Amino acid sequence: MMDLPVNECIHQTLSDTDKLIIDLEVTSRCNATCGFCPRSVMPDTKSFISINTVEKLAANIMEGPQRQVVLCGIGESLLHPHIDQIVAILSAANAVVAMTSNGALMTEKKFRQLLNAGLKTINFSINAATAPMHEVIMGMKNFDKVIANVKSALQIKKDINADVKINISFVACEQNIHETEAFVEKWRNSSVDQIWLHPVNNRAGLLVSGMNPVKIDSFATKYLHDKRIIVDLFRYSDEMYNICKIAKNLAFISADGTMRLCAMDYQRVTSYGNINNESLQQLQFEKLSGFLKGDYNKLCKDCDFCPSDLKNKLNHSTKEESYSL
Repeated sequence: MMDLPVNECIHQTLSDTDKLIIDLEVTSRCNATCGFCPRSVMPDTKSFISINTVEKLAANIMEGPQRQVVLCGIGESLLHPHIDQIVAILSAANAVVAMTSNGALMTEKKFRQLLNAGLKTINFSINAATAPMHEVIMGMKNFDKVIANVKSALQIKKDINADVKINISFVACEQNIHETEAFVEKWRNSSVDQIWLHPVNNRAGLLVSGMNPVKIDSFATKYLHDKRIIVDLFRYSDEMYNICKIAKNLAFISADGTMRLCAMDYQRVTSYGNINNESLQQLQFEKLSGFLKGDYNKLCKDCDFCPSDLKNKLNHSTKEESYSL
């Protein structure tokens, strides 16, 4: 086989979307006020993705390998008035459709509609073991309702033997870290498929005061032999070409169809084209090639996910700039 020119090899690598997970923001609205989500800096918190944009994405992924589309982004997906239609469109395009929700709006009727539409995974982001802590972390006063909704979904899955995975997640920070084990034990005895424990990241330097990061390595050791408990989902993802593993592995598309560098771009300072006008492959290439050219300083220099080599380079450049001043 002939060796490809270096530039062509890089182009093929950066344009490879076969294993790309699509993080689709169906709405920027949310019914929670999580302390670890700096929504106050967002220029738009009231958008809904259009069905036309969803259809454009579906057309992009219909051919080729099956891809996962996660309805997550920044807002609460269940607030979209046509969420079941969105799931159906993407499922018909050969996508494995997943969703993250705070659970408050997941009624029995809505869950059945989503199952009929083809939903394959639902992750309930609860982040607390008790009602008082749930209110502190998420700004919600409906903990009992959320728990009841999750249990209802688990029962429906059992009753009809539904082909859907139901996961529960906990974003650990200084305020709720003491409830981590109680959270695990509460759901360990249920029929949830997986329990996810995430360390809160610094949201590219935008994390609000009071939601301080913590290390959760001890839980990785404690639950090492329990395959249902996943500690720090991204810890083992590889980096390449000094490219952030989040930017490399996830394509974040905001509610207006724009490809952003990642979901940490709360202020919407990055843009690499729009799925309404360009292919997913081209958008991913533009994003990662832009990253290699240095189109990351505003967003990445303060982010926990920034590759160590790149962070050292950015810090060095910042120091040189300060010296020149």
